[in-house]
This record gives sequence, C-alpha cells and structure tokens, in this order.
Amino acid sequence: MSKGVKTILIVVGILAALGLVCGGGLGIFAYFFVDKEGFENARKDGAEFGKTTDNIGCQTKALEMAKPLTMSDITEQVKVQYFNDGCLPASRPTTGFCDGLPSEQKDIWNNDRAKDAECEKAGMKDSLPCRAVMKARLEFCQKKR
Repeated sequence: MSKGVKTILIVVGILAALGLVCGGGLGIFAYFFVDKEGFENARKDGAEFGKTTDNIGCQTKALEMAKPLTMSDITEQVKVQYFNDGCLPASRPTTGFCDGLPSEQKDIWNNDRAKDAECEKAGMKDSLPCRAVMKARLEFCQKKR
C-alpha cells in the first residue's frame, strides 16, 4: 500500500472516530439533559388549546409564545414548536389558512421567503422562533393537501 493511501485511510479513520464520539456525546446529552417531559406537556397543552380555537388562533398563540424568545432559548423554542404541532391538528379549520403557501421543501429552496414574509406580516422580521412557527404551518398545510 502506498504512503498516500495509508495517509488517507488514517485521516478517514480519525474523522470516523471523532464522528462517533461526537454523536455518542450528543445522544447522552439528549437522553439525560433534554426536557422531554416539558416537550410532551407543550404538545398536550397545544392540543387542549386547539380544541378551543381555529388554525389562526393556534398560530397567534404560538407567535405570542415565540415573540420574547432569543436564539439562545433553544428549549423554549422547541416547546413552542411542540405546542404548535399539537394545536394545529386539533383546531378548527380556518378558511384560506393554507392558500398560496408553498411546501416546506420548496420554501427551503427559495431561502425561506414564504416563512420570512409571514413573519414580517406578524411583526417578527428576522426571528428564528417565528420561522419555526411558520415552518409548522407549512408542514401542516402540506399534510392537508
């Protein structure tokens, strides 16, 4: 085996080992430190709230919850997403809620223009928590089609 092939194999082996260590560390972190109970409670709360409102009501409530969050509030952002994921299917349909919206995949290819436009309408321009709420809306509407 040539010296170049050995070097490549060693580098690939080192990268694979680092990948396994990082993946294992993230798995352990997620298992022990993520608020799984809080996420499920958020989904249940969303489903309960959804029974009392329509699709727009769910989105409005999720945006209210997301508005004060910063980029570092990752756990709370995920809770908002779980709330919205529980709320939308349980809520009454709103006429026009899904009209004119692209699929989530098409929006990703268009640099999230649809999500950004909806967030700007909601007064939350350049807000990642708002983007997550709008992502849930696009996914919900895509499932309904």
